[in-house]
Parts: sequence; C-alpha cells; structure tokens
Amino acid sequence: MLGWSLLLALHLFGWKDKSLAQSDFTSGNSEINVALWGVATQSSTMDGVGLASKAIDGDLGNDYTQGYCSHTEYSLSPWWRVDLQATFLVSSVSITNRGDDMPERINGTEIHIGDSLEMNGILNTRCATIGSLDAGETKSFNCSGIAGRYVTVNIPSVYTFLTLCEVQVFAAPKPVINVALGGMASQSSTMNYGVASRAIDGNLRSYYDHGFCTHTNSERSPWWRVDLKDTYLVASVAVTNRAGPNSERINGANIYVGSSLEGNGILNARCAIIKTLASGETQSFDCGGMAGRYVIVSIPAITQYLTLCEVQVFAIPKAVTNVARQGVVTQSTLYSAYAPARIAIDGSLGSNFELHQCSHTKLDQMPWWRVDLRASYRVASVTVTNRGDAVPERINGSEIHIGNSLDNDGITNPRCVTIVTIGAGETQSFNCGWMVGRYVTINIPRSDFLTLCEVQVFGLLQDDRRLALKITTAFPDANLPEVPESREQVFEKVRDRIGQHLSDWPTNVLKWQIQHDETWKGLYVRTSTTNTAPINCSAT
Repeated sequence: MLGWSLLLALHLFGWKDKSLAQSDFTSGNSEINVALWGVATQSSTMDGVGLASKAIDGDLGNDYTQGYCSHTEYSLSPWWRVDLQATFLVSSVSITNRGDDMPERINGTEIHIGDSLEMNGILNTRCATIGSLDAGETKSFNCSGIAGRYVTVNIPSVYTFLTLCEVQVFAAPKPVINVALGGMASQSSTMNYGVASRAIDGNLRSYYDHGFCTHTNSERSPWWRVDLKDTYLVASVAVTNRAGPNSERINGANIYVGSSLEGNGILNARCAIIKTLASGETQSFDCGGMAGRYVIVSIPAITQYLTLCEVQVFAIPKAVTNVARQGVVTQSTLYSAYAPARIAIDGSLGSNFELHQCSHTKLDQMPWWRVDLRASYRVASVTVTNRGDAVPERINGSEIHIGNSLDNDGITNPRCVTIVTIGAGETQSFNCGWMVGRYVTINIPRSDFLTLCEVQVFGLLQDDRRLALKITTAFPDANLPEVPESREQVFEKVRDRIGQHLSDWPTNVLKWQIQHDETWKGLYVRTSTTNTAPINCSAT
C-alpha cells in the first residue's frame, strides 16, 4: 500500500507525430459534441432566465419553466449562436425542442454553419431547415462535414420567440482552418473592379455593385484560382454566389483541387460541380481530403462571366507532399520505349499517349505498375490521371494497393480502392485513409493493357507516433518515489483510472522523468498511443 494519496491531472503535450489521424475526414465513433466547450449567445434573453448557455449544458430536459431551455424575447428574426472556439467539420446538429408548451414555434427555423459573424452568422452555409419538431423531441440534422466555427439557429423574417432546450454539434475533434485566407488569387480576366482577391477577403457580402465580388469578362471557360502556397488535404470548399441579377451564371461551375497549373489548373481532380446556387447563398462542397495547392473554379466549355463573392477552402493546417515524385517506378512489361513507368510520376497531367505523356504495359495477364516510395509513408490519398486520347475504359476495375510487401508484385498488400471508372483525360482522387506502406501498386485483375498518365501519392513519413502524458502530483513538496516497486504502484493507479480511455496503454513504463519548477512536480510517461483527446481524472 502507498502511504500517501495521489491526485492526477493528465493532458496530452509534446505531440511528436508528423502524420494525421485516419478520422480527420471521416465520421463515426470518433465524433464528439464540440458545442459543450463552446460559448453561446442569442439575440435577446427572456426575463433574464432563458440564458443562451442552457442550450449547451448537456442536459436534454425540455421544460422551460424548470430552467432547461434558452429563450429569446419576441423579436424579428430571433437567433441563437454557439462559438465552438475553433473551426470544425460538422457532421450533424441535434436540436431538442421545448416540451412543456408551444412546440410549434420552432417550425421554419434554419441552422447555419460557418466562420463568419456577418448578419449574426446567418450568411454562413445553411445546414438544414427545421420543418417541424414535436414537443420535447430531439432530432438530428445531417450537415455533411460543413466547416465552421459558428453554429447559428435562427427563425428568419418573422416576429416570434426562439426557444432551444439543447443544441448538440457533432464533429471529429480535429480543427480545420480556411487556408484560402493566406493564399494568392488570380483569374482569367478582370472586369472593371472585380479583382480576384475579393473572393478570399473573408467577407460573405454578396453584392457585386458594392465591391464585394470578383468578376471576369465574358469569355469561353472563365476561371478563378487560389494558390494556397502549400499542398493541403482539402476537406471542403464553400462558395458564396452573387446576390441579385445574374446569380444563375454560376450554375454548372466546376471546382478543381490539385497541384498542377496545366490548363490553368482545370486538369486537376474535380471536387464538385455547382449545379445551382441561389442568389447570395453560401454552399459547402465536400472534397473528402483531396490534396492540392491550387483550388480552381471554372465554368467549362461555354462563353460566360464568372463572379465569386467568397471562396473558403477548409483544410487541416498541416501540409502534405506528393511523395511519388522521388520514388522508383517499375511495371509488369514495357509496351514501347516511349511509355516507361517513370512517365507516370513526371508531374505532368497531360493525357495523350501518342504524345508520350503516359506509361503503358503490353497486353498482360493482370498488368501492374508500382512506385517504391523509398520509405514507409502514411498515404492520405492517391490521384490518378487516365488516358485521354483513346480507350479510356481500360482503366475501369483497376485496383490501388498500399503496403510494405513485394509479394506478388505488391498486389497482396491491402487495397485502398477499386477504380470503377475515370473519364477520358480525367484526374480523380481516391481517399486512402492514411494507409501505411512503402509501395503503391496499381493493377488490373484481368488480361488487359495498363496505361497511366500520372499517379500522385500524397502522404507523410511514418514515424513512431509517440506522445507524452504529463502527470502532476497534488502533494506540495514530495518527489515521486524512486523505489521501482513504488513507481510501479503509482503507474498501476494511473493505468486503472484511465485505461478505459487509452486502448493501447503500454504494459511497461517506457520513461520516467521528474521535472521541477515553481508550479508543479511531475513525471512523464512515454507511450505509443494515438489517442489525442484531453483526459482529466483523479485517484486516491
């Protein structure tokens, strides 16, 4: 038995990992209610009782008279807002309606998510409109990864009260930032004062005549582009359309993400097609972690003006690189001396085999192409450019494998994806979820030719992924015991208390170190865990 008590406060610090978590752009069990750590406000407060903070207290009680709900005064377009303290990719928002009286008041409420506080946040992307909620009902609204720091709930254009008993905002606990704000914008041409930089000034105002938007001349395939100055994994792109006349001009615009400037960037992988965007509306488009330095918006193949009032590019603030460029490539056979494997990592997105822009095998049984990255990497995504001059359908059914084995030419490694189809000359990005491997192999599991015009592999070097836990002691002037048996007893107490949070807690202490300063005495425990959430606990 230990002759003293121990109070523990654990925090993650000294993060040594140079890679990112697999859940950065995915949803699932890793999501948390980030509103619990937010700061809430609202347009007004009824009787000083219905405080905004009551909607993020974690309590689903729905009786306003018992103090469970926020409540505004009677006003035009009342609103409530939570500042999440950082920008997150919001997968869903759950709303709990008032249960004791007048539940119909919430009908027609809108949920907006974004980084702007203009118009109290209601200019941000709309996640959902609440048609109706039953008395006391909690309902979840899918927001599909819209990026934002602020979640605003408002009832537009009517005089009414707004009552919310709980607002839960679910997101992976990995903040993102708008990397476009530090970028450099350009466009195909500039009409009057509609300079390209106006689309990355952080302002969601949408009237061109007031100087808020970009504007090209009328031309064929007009384009706008932002150089992010580094390559990022782009989670989403939010576009704000022009308000008023001619807002329909943006319909059919394409969003491209990639690291090539060929064709003014429109040869890069396409994130989305803007089918339609209402006047003055901001809409978010999920790019699923596509890698790129450039984000391009273009209206292809027609003569038109292009006007953009804001383009926000949300990404985790850690740059990645195309690690294939320094790799060593090989393939199952060589069709001709003009189509070696190395052409697929030359950095060009040209897609004409006849112009010697693509690799090409002979007609093989299960042809393959492989790049040796020369070290083990955590691969976020693989981008493939298909042949554009002829027979693009040959790539259909190809598989991308990533791993550290050369057995069966690398085909036995885990599969990232099966390529269903890629259009002629098209570049497509495939999310590989941080698969680990030195070799990236592309093969066709049938008798065919394999032609690849470019393969880009975006990732980060794999390392030992260690972090440190700081453990502070509550007794004021005592050192942690130096006797190994006593140290093991301390460790067992820590392990028993937090083991439920760290599934791969080590079986032995890798390193102990006592640190002294004016404020605390403590020890470090080095672990191999990848858990990144704060943990607080106490034990005696």
